[in-house]
Amino acid sequence: MEIVAPFIDERLKKNVTLLFNRIVDEGNVVLRKISKGRAEEVKFGRLLRNGKVMESDLINAELLRMQDLAEGRHILGIQDTTELNFQSHAGRTRGLGTVGNGTDAGIFLHPLLGVDADTGAGKDIRMRNMEKSVEDELAVINTELLPGIAGSAMPLLAVKPPFSKGPLKISTAQVMLTDIPATIFSLLKIKKTLPGTSVFEIGPKDVRERKFYFHQWKQKNWQGEYFDHLEEFSITGSVYDRESWKSSLSLLPGEIDSYVTDTIDFGTQGAQQFLRFGWSDNEENSKEVTYNWAAGNSSSLYLSLPKDKEVTLTANMESLPFDRPQVITIKVDYKTIGTWKLSPPWILAQHSIVIKPDGERPDVSVVEFIFSQFRSPEGDPRTLAVAFASITLTY
Repeated sequence: MEIVAPFIDERLKKNVTLLFNRIVDEGNVVLRKISKGRAEEVKFGRLLRNGKVMESDLINAELLRMQDLAEGRHILGIQDTTELNFQSHAGRTRGLGTVGNGTDAGIFLHPLLGVDADTGAGKDIRMRNMEKSVEDELAVINTELLPGIAGSAMPLLAVKPPFSKGPLKISTAQVMLTDIPATIFSLLKIKKTLPGTSVFEIGPKDVRERKFYFHQWKQKNWQGEYFDHLEEFSITGSVYDRESWKSSLSLLPGEIDSYVTDTIDFGTQGAQQFLRFGWSDNEENSKEVTYNWAAGNSSSLYLSLPKDKEVTLTANMESLPFDRPQVITIKVDYKTIGTWKLSPPWILAQHSIVIKPDGERPDVSVVEFIFSQFRSPEGDPRTLAVAFASITLTY
């Protein structure tokens, strides 16, 4: 998480960002528990005592961050108040007020949880192995999108057995919402076989395969009969580990014929139904050429390809300038079929590849482009790789 706060000294931002990330990662605010060693604990303590780091600045930094996350989305604000009683520490702690009884020292905490009203997504989560090369052909490649998809797969599931006492604890057990009925029946001692497993029978080190269905929200979906598409992911292991995620299935609306074409004109409304993941908005340059930028390290399309004959795919595209050639790996249904190498001059140019026949090919294929380089141009917050103007298919 990056601190967006012009009022915090640039020299302090690095440490403020580190502190915020430690709190989020560890789920704790005790410096001794979130610090990686004594030196870091001392550094955080000095940071919080620094006269240039005001409480109001930290609050405003988080408000600005949430403002950016909420822009253009329908957000639910879920708030509850917690009373923290520090009367037993009153003689050793400064800056406390009084709590609900009017006499004890403590504070009131008013946390606000921002949740996407459509998908339930809160924010991108920090994931492991994001920079690691993944050999599995079914691995989720787009590292720009995966933290947000994973964030959508993290509903809060609070479970309390009847008559139990004590504080709530965060478990690392790999559970899912479909475990709820089995959990209820198990606690009530009702002997009936249900999908899922009681969450109290799943150990924190048990590895389970779970399914997660994701769609990219578009405003037209509120009025439409169907989503554009649903993506099924298989998660085996921790949600926080990129290596746990595999692409599983694409569920598409409409007839298969909708994905049969000989031309995709990027940057137009007609191209939208073919776009899967990793594309920026429709754009048009001064020469009236329409295009879509491939954003991040990969982008993908839906295409219905023949099973009994080869087809030549030709892309008219232009890479952002880089110090070395832009290498694009092409996959069809998660299998690598070849590469393109783009070099100066960095102008629109055509590149072709032959897709061999495959009798086992699905009715609608996923065609993916993986980029060796991507960056944010000056003045543009997006991470971009290649601008696609068109794709033609020759049968």
